[in-house]
Amino acid sequence: MPVFKIKNKKQVLAIIIAGFVVIFLFFFIRGPEDTWLCQDGQWVRHGNPGAPQPTGDCPGKPEPAKSPETIETEKGDNFSVALASNPTTGYEWELEFDSSYLRLIDREYTPSNPKLIGSGGEEKFNLLALKSGETEIKFSYLRPWKEEKALKELVYKIVIK
Repeated sequence: MPVFKIKNKKQVLAIIIAGFVVIFLFFFIRGPEDTWLCQDGQWVRHGNPGAPQPTGDCPGKPEPAKSPETIETEKGDNFSVALASNPTTGYEWELEFDSSYLRLIDREYTPSNPKLIGSGGEEKFNLLALKSGETEIKFSYLRPWKEEKALKELVYKIVIK
């Protein structure tokens, strides 16, 4: 004695066709798993990419620190600091500054190549000078959830006229 009876052959056929459509969509239309990833400053093959290895920069870690810079601005003016960054590594820039001299307006990250998973880019910090004088901004590139020394630290001298 069968457990279930087929009452309508059209329903069974529709279920089978729907199953094949789901399988087709899952395996053939879900997007490429084969690509190039940027890891620790080098391009790494993920699966079997059809495209050749990218020739552009792969900043898995920020570039070596330049000597500290002095930024001159005027009271009431906005200014920006742009730094190499790659949040896919877990690292991010943290700022320390005297809030009586400066206000962080916003920060924005722009990937160098948005189509490549793991590619680095640039993080731009937009600040406002509040009063005349001299102060500093300290940038620390670290993983905020880990208690470890920053991978990189940069200090900018700010002169506000």
